[in-house]
Amino acid sequence: MPHRETRQPGVLPPAAPQPVRPPSSGEQGRGRPLRRGRGLRQLRRDWRRLSLRRRRRLARTIAVASTLALAAGYTTVTLAAPLPPATVVLDAPALVPPPPFTPAWPAGVAAAAGVVGHGSPVAGPDGQRPVPIASIAKLVTALVVLDAMPLEPGQDGPSFTIGEQDLRYLAEVIAADGFFAEVRAGQRLTQLELLQGMLVPSANNLALTLAQRAFGDNDGYVRAARAWLDRHGLPGVVVTEPSGIDEANTASAADLVRLGMLALQHPVIAETIAMDAITLPVAGRLRNTNQLLGQPGVLGIKTGHTDAAGYCFLLAQRIEAGGEPRTVVVAILGAPGLEARFALARQLAASAVAGFVPVSYVTAGAVLGTISTPWGGSSALLAQTGAAGVVWNGEAVSAHSSVDVRPPTAEAGMPVGTVSFDYAGTRQQVRVVTAEPLRAPDAWWRLTHPAALFAG
Repeated sequence: MPHRETRQPGVLPPAAPQPVRPPSSGEQGRGRPLRRGRGLRQLRRDWRRLSLRRRRRLARTIAVASTLALAAGYTTVTLAAPLPPATVVLDAPALVPPPPFTPAWPAGVAAAAGVVGHGSPVAGPDGQRPVPIASIAKLVTALVVLDAMPLEPGQDGPSFTIGEQDLRYLAEVIAADGFFAEVRAGQRLTQLELLQGMLVPSANNLALTLAQRAFGDNDGYVRAARAWLDRHGLPGVVVTEPSGIDEANTASAADLVRLGMLALQHPVIAETIAMDAITLPVAGRLRNTNQLLGQPGVLGIKTGHTDAAGYCFLLAQRIEAGGEPRTVVVAILGAPGLEARFALARQLAASAVAGFVPVSYVTAGAVLGTISTPWGGSSALLAQTGAAGVVWNGEAVSAHSSVDVRPPTAEAGMPVGTVSFDYAGTRQQVRVVTAEPLRAPDAWWRLTHPAALFAG
């Protein structure tokens, strides 16, 4: 009985075995690495097999993709690029100084007036002519000695013994009918005491003693004085000896005003000229020859008198002008009498107040310039605050501007720079701000202006 196969329900019969055929030439080498250059040749063959239409379509697809990639990169870069700076035009305001003033010049004397920190002195009809200056020459002596032998307030300096030469100085001054301070052989005087005795009671013999101790002899003093005067811009002042007795000691009133301002800067001199009196060994109590000391505002400086010079006076006085204290220095040379020189000096100092004129440098909100952007934005530049001052004798105020930033965008009121005003050793600065906001450009401007974005 023949054998019959049985199968269970749901179970497939085994598959019949398939005949094995050898691999074709095209299949040979599968799984093995291609020889060098084989992959490139295959791509070329595949490209040639494509139809012309398909090749063109593929080329267009590649070109469009490349263009889109480039455009995306360009857009990203240009939209993120920093904006170029704005153009700022900023000008300092043109200031017109007030006209010079003419003080009430006293008749018959050489006179000049000036204000500390306010430029050059103004001189009367004879105020620029060199004339004898009598004991005002002692100011030169004081400044030159303190340059060679410095003293600070509270210091006495070295002590000197009075000898035969000092006694001869005393005899010469008495013979010339000059001011003197009694001294005795063997007594000792400090540098400060000699300086005070020379400036306060105007003792001529102490001026000679001090200069001799500092420079050895008169020639040494004259050389030192000449060098100091030239160094401080006073070539017109001539001194031949330290006391002022010699009528060859000459200067103009204008130069003496400059000299007085220099003297006020030295703290030891400024302290000494304000002393009403001093007390020295042997000589005792000696009063200041400046009879105006103690009157309101009077600071000192120096009197002088000889037959050749007449009555001379260099006065420093504090006055109120423009809401601030000012120091006026006036020189009167050749006055007819002792009281006249004081009265004329006070009158001239009072008239100097009229030389102060209030001046507005700039008002708040004044247009000082413009700011503009390459994409068409612009704004006026305004003074944030005002500035003003008080000008003496028509002097010019120096004004200049500076740009701090050049913002491509800004809100209204943003500081852009400053305008500075310089006068009498002080500076006022005013901020310059935008009047209107500066907005950033839109995307289209950025995309169409690459040269402006990447110029820097």
